[in-house]
Amino acid sequence: MKRVFLITASVFLVIAPLLQADEPSLLQPADELKLVTVGEPAVSPDGKCVAYSLSRYCPDLGKKVGDIFLVPFAGGEPRQLTNNPGVETGYSWSPDSSTVIFSAERGVDEKSQIYAIRIDGGEAK
Repeated sequence: MKRVFLITASVFLVIAPLLQADEPSLLQPADELKLVTVGEPAVSPDGKCVAYSLSRYCPDLGKKVGDIFLVPFAGGEPRQLTNNPGVETGYSWSPDSSTVIFSAERGVDEKSQIYAIRIDGGEAK
């Protein structure tokens, strides 16, 4: 039930600005490139934190980019966990809730690899 609430709230945050427009406008194909998509939330095993991703198209790089964010389960300010030109996918938690594991393509011709990053800071390895 909590997962459904988080997903619903995330979707509302993305579409709310569209609902507040003074005059209705039709969604155009080019508008899809401006949308920010929210990835599925993943609650830490200790129940204290939620990891989620935000992705968008970057015209400068000509590809989709995104990062993983953390937010306290009880509420509070989100904190960006990753910051890399690319998209992190398939994220999950370590059993002790200290690390987020994810898949990403990093580098120009690099294939997708598995990375781990501690939630208290540092670089993904």
